Amino acid sequence: LLITNLRDGAGNNVGVRGQVDKTIAAVNANAAQQPSVRAKVRVESFTVFGAQMSATTYTDRPNHRHVGIPYMVGYKVYDVRKNVGGSWVATGVTRNLSQSITIKIFCDRWETGNGLLKLVTAIDRPYMEPNQGTIEQIVDFFLNGHLTNFIDNQVRQQISSIPIMNTSTNLQFACNTLGRNQIDPATTKDDVIVYSDHQSRTVATAATAALNRIDVKLISLKRLVARDLRGAVLYQPTETPALEVYANTQVFYRPLSAIQEGQEIALNAQPLTVRTPGSNEPLVLVANIIQNVAVGTQPTDSAFAVFGPTTNYGNGTRTIRIQKFYTVPADPRTGAKPRLVPVDAYDLIVQIVSAGNLTTTLESATPQTPGTVQPGLLNQGVQGTIRKRGLEGDPSDPSTVHPSGASAETK
Repeated sequence: LLITNLRDGAGNNVGVRGQVDKTIAAVNANAAQQPSVRAKVRVESFTVFGAQMSATTYTDRPNHRHVGIPYMVGYKVYDVRKNVGGSWVATGVTRNLSQSITIKIFCDRWETGNGLLKLVTAIDRPYMEPNQGTIEQIVDFFLNGHLTNFIDNQVRQQISSIPIMNTSTNLQFACNTLGRNQIDPATTKDDVIVYSDHQSRTVATAATAALNRIDVKLISLKRLVARDLRGAVLYQPTETPALEVYANTQVFYRPLSAIQEGQEIALNAQPLTVRTPGSNEPLVLVANIIQNVAVGTQPTDSAFAVFGPTTNYGNGTRTIRIQKFYTVPADPRTGAKPRLVPVDAYDLIVQIVSAGNLTTTLESATPQTPGTVQPGLLNQGVQGTIRKRGLEGDPSDPSTVHPSGASAETK
């Protein structure tokens, strides 16, 4: 997927650079119709910083790898003219603008097996640099500052058609791995987004299915006593929130019945079943309490827990404690700044069943001969089951990854 200098069948640039040039042409056409001040804008510089693999950093939802390409575009505002009695008089004014544009590519919903490329554009407002020339400063002095402010306001209006928005577009390209080819970060050559869609060739059996899954059962949610310094209840004596829980990419959502301090609600939910992560990947549980249950509402309070292979992916009964926050105002007498204070508010009880993990039980307590290692024993559920990973599945290119962060490989 080409991003910076993508061409259509007629050879026109329809990539980022082409979109910038098209926008500036529209800005100039609009500026030429202005009744009081007219100006022209041109692209002075166009810098591509090279594609990089990054990851989102949310604490209340699953995070995903993506490819990001940042741009910095410099514009020159020139040939600024003012209408004086029907004649257009040159002012000698110039201005420099800078604008940050970031293109992000995701493999959206790869975890469902039906991932599609998703393009997200983040465009900042153009920044006008205050670089008045000497002549302009002298004229501006005798006009009590009116010239510069007037021209700057007029120019800002004319460049307002430069996009300042965030957009999201789903592309009809199937994917479950994602990478990039940086090319040359010092030039405006194309940065290439690399993606592919590898269908699994693993033959599932009952034994491998038991090995490759983790079940997370939601047992109950208990509301704790949560008060501020004055003893007031946080947030309300009776609350009717929604509970949202992520187990890696699997999600549970349910509006709850009214609950008061000290009450516990049995959840009786179907277990969230996730595939056992790779050897270097964790099981991440995220619990969100949403006080306003309207669709799309952001979580009010959130907590997460991470379990890796060394802890058997948290196998057993676990408690995730969710806190509420209240604000202590600033104190001018002591100079203390306002601060958020956390208070324990909810306990979510979950049961994690990770049946396919290895155990390391020693056969006896007899001291071992120096230089030898006492072998561990396989869990009964995995004896006789062998998984082999050959060179074909070796992730030799670290820039190509599953959007979750796991190395891309063919199984």
